[in-house]
Amino acid sequence: MIPYKAQAHIHSLDGEMDEITVLEKVGDNDYIVNYKGVKCHALFNWFVCEYYADDVYGTETMAKIAELKKYLTYEFSTGCYTGDDYKSFQTKYLNYLKTLCRENHWQLVNVGKNHYCFSAFIKSAENKCVYISISDVRYFNNEWYTHILIRTAKNEVDYRGGFNHYTTLDRLEVKAAELLDDMPF
Repeated sequence: MIPYKAQAHIHSLDGEMDEITVLEKVGDNDYIVNYKGVKCHALFNWFVCEYYADDVYGTETMAKIAELKKYLTYEFSTGCYTGDDYKSFQTKYLNYLKTLCRENHWQLVNVGKNHYCFSAFIKSAENKCVYISISDVRYFNNEWYTHILIRTAKNEVDYRGGFNHYTTLDRLEVKAAELLDDMPF
């Protein structure tokens, strides 16, 4: 994709418009943009044909996702005890999710740390929940990044929940907001 300039509603300017440079499309309406030297996420609202750039919260999340991308194609240890490499990866992943939740005024609750996989619930301020889960990282290479299970849940112990959806780590925030009916526009 060739970078291009556009106008966007800027979070730090309380929604006032300013110029951004669109760098990369990472989802249906999710873009990585540059606003005055800050790389951040921007959503594109198709109904009004306008960008909404989050230069306040997006930068910390992007730094944490870069740490996780280092594990793409990584071959995790295996055995009857959880390896230190997976424990480190899981800590970074959960820290990323906590940051994502904090930036959206959500909570990460009921985290189930398993042998080489985990699940958790994201809870909105309105007490709506979504369940997320990643597959065993030893046998499902990169699915922790490319194929994350997400679905609605009645509460933070509803493991059966609604219909299964799958998303990527780059799109997890947008998909969670969509399922929580918590879109910023």
